[in-house]
Amino acid sequence: MIVDLRFYSTITAKNNLDATLFCDRFEHEYGAKCSYENLKVHKACWVDPKDPKCAEFADFKRVKSKFLAKNKRGQLVFFADSAFTLQMTQSKYPNVHLHFVSEFEKHSTVK
Repeated sequence: MIVDLRFYSTITAKNNLDATLFCDRFEHEYGAKCSYENLKVHKACWVDPKDPKCAEFADFKRVKSKFLAKNKRGQLVFFADSAFTLQMTQSKYPNVHLHFVSEFEKHSTVK
């Protein structure tokens, strides 16, 4: 399942204590619940397959599903947890282009 980040608000915290304090204050001051999830990310990459209907892209989405999300514009984003993971992913899926800035010319429409 690909998480659609358009329906979530995110904050960045340096450590668990900062996140816990933020959530506690947010709940007591605004009456809203929040949660903290630690996510180790080396690099976020926008996904642009040559052919969104090809088997290679389907395999990429299946294998990397825990590391995929859609940003606020609905673009598919891959979160690589290390430089090694990024390199191996690019090697294994040569027809799935990974961009390091969101302003790129798309090869196709990702769905």
